[in-house]
Amino acid sequence: MLHESLEDLSEVAQHCDHLATVRGVIAESQDLMRNAVDHAAKPQELVAWYSRLLSDALHSEGVLDATGGVRLVLSGAVGRGDALPSSTITWLALSPAQAEEDVADATDVVAGMLRDLGLTVAQASLRSAPASRQQWLQRIEAATGQTLAFYADAGTWSLRRVNELSPTDELLRQALALQPPLVHSQQGMPSTASVVSVRDQLLAPIVGLARWAGVAAECPSAATPDRLRYAQHAHLLSETEVTSLLQAFDAAQDLELQRWRQRVQAAHTTPTSLTAIQRSVFGASARLVADVMRAVQARHRINDVSGSGASVE
Repeated sequence: MLHESLEDLSEVAQHCDHLATVRGVIAESQDLMRNAVDHAAKPQELVAWYSRLLSDALHSEGVLDATGGVRLVLSGAVGRGDALPSSTITWLALSPAQAEEDVADATDVVAGMLRDLGLTVAQASLRSAPASRQQWLQRIEAATGQTLAFYADAGTWSLRRVNELSPTDELLRQALALQPPLVHSQQGMPSTASVVSVRDQLLAPIVGLARWAGVAAECPSAATPDRLRYAQHAHLLSETEVTSLLQAFDAAQDLELQRWRQRVQAAHTTPTSLTAIQRSVFGASARLVADVMRAVQARHRINDVSGSGASVE
């Protein structure tokens, strides 16, 4: 169970009526997260809490007032509900229903506020200018590559449209392109000469595979665990495969939270920067993910998965 202070802050996040309040809530969330990690709170509970708090704060009246009525439809890790303090925050901007054809992008004030707090926000070029829902739906129909993954992770009506289009082949190839590299081990742990990345080699492959499987199974949720369970019920993934991916997903979130608590910001590092236990967990998790991805690739008889997969961000 989460500490009462976290629950209290969640309540405040839902009722922010000024951008300054939003800023204060998100700033305090960082301190509470560090304290909770110190006291061995469950990583999965913390991640869910943090994602919900960010979502509530960024959907609040305070943000709506600051953007002149432009609503943020959150995508990426926040949209999926698996945001970590190190995650990139991204969104598509939904213009007011009564707005004129062209609406200025007033969401930069929100992006600036988040960056001032030390958080990572997607570049403006990746967020696009505000548009109506109909315009966004038209863009979804023409989307390919990482843009397609972006829309699939936005949830609600954006995800519903992706599910209807069912671009499963492209999403599967994107996911398989993220397969973790072979982990060279010494006494069961990654070689200290290796380069490791929890985000790129663990979180991104799991999220990518879950995204493909969730869309293929028409899962109404963008959450990675939900997508994997839907895929199991649809017989796209076996129970063993889903269990392995969920185990690795939980371990990766735990590792990334620990590194954030230690103020390690680099996405890539060497195993020497990890403790022996962390190296062991990383190596075991990478093998679980790689085994599942190789099995899926073999089932679908896909040989060439070269190219850039979708980002976990």
